[in-house]
Amino acid sequence: MRIVWFALLLTLAAAPGAAQPPVASQRVVALEDAMNVAVTINGQPLRLRVDPGIGVVLNPSAARRIGLRGSMLAAAVRIGPVRLRGDSKVARLRVGTWEGRRRFFWFDRDVVEGADGTIGLADLPEDEIRLELNPPRPGEAI
Repeated sequence: MRIVWFALLLTLAAAPGAAQPPVASQRVVALEDAMNVAVTINGQPLRLRVDPGIGVVLNPSAARRIGLRGSMLAAAVRIGPVRLRGDSKVARLRVGTWEGRRRFFWFDRDVVEGADGTIGLADLPEDEIRLELNPPRPGEAI
């Protein structure tokens, strides 16, 4: 009986596809795409600029366009002599196939030109994010 159980365990352990490690998801954010990613917020399409130093912050025009209205949690930021007033709202964010709720902020001035706002690296759902600041050159290793 012990030999049968031992043989069964060996068979299960050696079975192909058994307990394979998960494949890490990757995203390449390229400068040639202006480092923008397509997302949806509450089902509305937006393009957010990937910025390693900030989270999800929208331009005020984008927040209005998709119908976000500020909640009771307002925001005020002072950067040197400049004081920014803003609003925030929790809404549904979709990046690729990932979807979840995030708090979005927007201020009385644009946070970025050429996109609807910013998104931080931590808000991207992939396991590995690579910022491609130059096109790959021959012989270059990643």
